Amino acid sequence: MENDDLISDYENVYFYVGQFLSQYISQPDRPHGLSYGHFLVLKGIAADENCLMTNLATRLETSQSTVVSELKRLLKLGLVRQVENLADRRQKFLQLTDEGVTVLAELEAEHAHLFDHMVEQVGYEEAKQFIQTIKKARTVLAVS
Repeated sequence: MENDDLISDYENVYFYVGQFLSQYISQPDRPHGLSYGHFLVLKGIAADENCLMTNLATRLETSQSTVVSELKRLLKLGLVRQVENLADRRQKFLQLTDEGVTVLAELEAEHAHLFDHMVEQVGYEEAKQFIQTIKKARTVLAVS
């Protein structure tokens, strides 16, 4: 077949890339009992003063059920709170607690350091190309 060499390379890196990236990027989150997904949810909440779960799921390009799953842990740890929307009591705004703000600041600094180290190792252009390739693959291979 025309792409046999690519198929073989893909098969060889499939598990490694997923597991390696997940483990590498989640290093700062582990001491807090969090995942990288938790970190992204914290960042999303911090970025929106009137954060609603539906808006957060859209911004993170994921499902509401994924956000709910991540939120359960963040609520339990006291990093996030739900505040009733006085204009529409069916809605609850998501806000970081003081501890959530502190943890997010620590994680952002640690993630920036980790990412800077990765870019130093592979080079800016290669890191940028990798991200662009992943974005393109996500768009081209999107399952509807």
